[in-house]
Amino acid sequence: MRSPTVGEAFLGAKQRMIRNNDSVRQGIDSIAGLIHSMAERNALKRSHLYMYTLFGDPGMTVTYPGSATQVSVSPSTAHPGPT
Repeated sequence: MRSPTVGEAFLGAKQRMIRNNDSVRQGIDSIAGLIHSMAERNALKRSHLYMYTLFGDPGMTVTYPGSATQVSVSPSTAHPGPT
């Protein structure tokens, strides 16, 4: 699902990071279980949420590309300011 704002996209990514339980996460948890308790692993996952920094306004609207399958820009046609 496409989030309408940067903040919502970022929040969704953080929520998925905590809730994710796919085979990769299960493998990581099984190895980490040899070293850390479940409480420690949960605390580590939560602490990782704060390692990411969002630059810009979280209320900024995300403009998704249209149905174009390929976009290319060459250095000779790209200039600061134009759309």
